[in-house]
Amino acid sequence: MADQHATDVMKLTGDLFCGGYSNTAEEDIEKVALLHDAVEDGVLEIETIYNLYGETVAVAVDAISKRQGETNKEYLKRCSENVLAAKVKIADGIVNMKRCIIDKDYSRAKYYCDRVGFMLKLMEE
Repeated sequence: MADQHATDVMKLTGDLFCGGYSNTAEEDIEKVALLHDAVEDGVLEIETIYNLYGETVAVAVDAISKRQGETNKEYLKRCSENVLAAKVKIADGIVNMKRCIIDKDYSRAKYYCDRVGFMLKLMEE
């Protein structure tokens, strides 16, 4: 199920945030990273994620999944309220920004940079 993007997000999430975690917490954040686009892409439903991976992972994947009609600001604020989702969202933004820079799509790279900055600011609060 994991595509290259999800694998890259998982690896970066681990590099940025997994130092000192217990094995269970590290496994949970890795699962959230691998599944972070699954609901939005229509691959899995939250109920299925809950049944397969448990409440912690399902709640975080729900938090990182943008809802129809939700503004970006509302979405990022809601995402930042779940620690696992927020950390994965930051790694996701960095991975996306890197891809845009490689593709020389600098305006899109700035978009992701701004989103990462916004998420970091919310995490400080």
